[in-house]
Amino acid sequence: MLKLCVYCQKPFEALRSAKYCSLVCLKTAKKAVNAAYMRRWSEKNPDIKKQRDQTYKQSHRKELAAKQQKYQRKHYADIKEQKRLWKRSEYHKKRGMLIKRAATYRENNRELLNEKASKYAKEHPEVARSAAKRRRAQLNGSIKNDISITQWEEIKIAFDNCCAYCDTNTAKLTIDHITPLTKGGQHTLWNIVPACKSCNSKKSRNGVLKPVQPLLITVASPRRPTLR
Repeated sequence: MLKLCVYCQKPFEALRSAKYCSLVCLKTAKKAVNAAYMRRWSEKNPDIKKQRDQTYKQSHRKELAAKQQKYQRKHYADIKEQKRLWKRSEYHKKRGMLIKRAATYRENNRELLNEKASKYAKEHPEVARSAAKRRRAQLNGSIKNDISITQWEEIKIAFDNCCAYCDTNTAKLTIDHITPLTKGGQHTLWNIVPACKSCNSKKSRNGVLKPVQPLLITVASPRRPTLR
């Protein structure tokens, strides 16, 4: 006798009062019925449900923690991307409030922040110089402003820690923009070469002192743009 399975709606040869085509369909259907019943019960008894959940979590703490760690290891990349997108969306929702709060904090703690900034700059001079260069590029309207500290270190190594114009080996190399920022140059890899202070001062806003080939690709990644 040909019948339709109650769960998957596929035809099957049934004996007497059989309703399901297989044991899998029977078990799945029972699970669905039980889940629907538990949902209705939970809606009617939220306090009891909450108490039971808390009791279960306390008595199965280690088991649940192990299961969570296993899931996080398996789906690490997806979880990281979801967190990044969530943080970005939350930032854009509260951007106005966060900017206002930060401005108020800076206004009320100006001396403390200046002291911390000067202390950090003394301890990390390379980072401070890099931040100052980025700020200058931003003020000059540079579209590409993504040179990172690791890229700058790689550029210096590529030039053997020598000035690109006079070949002087010095520990105090400065960032020189082949096309100056004031003339539309970009603060990015292909517009930067190392130069000693003397050559950088001679060049100033004029053309390059001699033809130079900047580094076009690095192992290090560029700096990620600031979230706006």
